[in-house]
Amino acid sequence: MLQALESDAPGEIAVRGSLLAHAGRVQLCEALAQSYPPQCGGRFLLLEGFDPASMEDANEEQGVRWSDREIELVGRRSGDRFVVTRRSR
Repeated sequence: MLQALESDAPGEIAVRGSLLAHAGRVQLCEALAQSYPPQCGGRFLLLEGFDPASMEDANEEQGVRWSDREIELVGRRSGDRFVVTRRSR
């Protein structure tokens, strides 16, 4: 995921991280904090084009939806957001 945060390269790249959705924002996190419900721990990407309802094996508590398993997404960086074009796996 760090490559996407630091790269200005055009075109698609693959990124991995933990998904977290809350208050209309979907984030790909470096790690999940140990709070309950969790928050992003460390750096994160704001995602566009990813439906949090499609998160497999998701947990939900107090309006926060997250997955304990990492996911790999393919897309491109657009400003401070990552536009998802597809799931890698």
